[in-house]
Amino acid sequence: MLCSLSEIKIIRNQMRYNRNLEIRKKVILSLLAFRCRNISLACQRLGYQRSYFYFWFNRLKGANFDMKSVLERSRKPFSHPKKTSPEIVERVVSLRKQANYGPERLQYHQEQLYNLHLPKSTIGYILKRENLIPPKISEGYQECLKSIAYTGYDSFSTKPNLFATFWEGILSNVVSHNGTYPLSRQ
Repeated sequence: MLCSLSEIKIIRNQMRYNRNLEIRKKVILSLLAFRCRNISLACQRLGYQRSYFYFWFNRLKGANFDMKSVLERSRKPFSHPKKTSPEIVERVVSLRKQANYGPERLQYHQEQLYNLHLPKSTIGYILKRENLIPPKISEGYQECLKSIAYTGYDSFSTKPNLFATFWEGILSNVVSHNGTYPLSRQ
């Protein structure tokens, strides 16, 4: 048997006051396994694998049956040993603000000034993280901006206004007997 009756009573008492569905479904699986006295049958009834049961039960048992131990934990690493140092980031940012160079030129100047080799991709990530790279503009939007810059706003008036023609067609069917629109102001 995986645990004693006293431990099952502890689990039931804690479940009485717990309303978290994530915790309840994992603990109910273990309680059903003890009631059936067959882990495979309990997992089959609830649609889980036995490895799922053992993973969560071992975590619950290791925490002395504390319900908070069954919650999902963050998978974020505690540290990042290969992270670029803040001094190097500051050098890249200051050089970008002074000269507005891209990653390739910044890489060249980092090697010349500080005898420091940084990959272009790392410099690009630093610039992106510090919001020093403007967002990309789609090709269609660029063409639209060019046409406005060269021809002015007159180029848009040559295109038909589909919205206006749609409503004119509908409103022409609703014209009243005296030739005015019913919703128009007189």
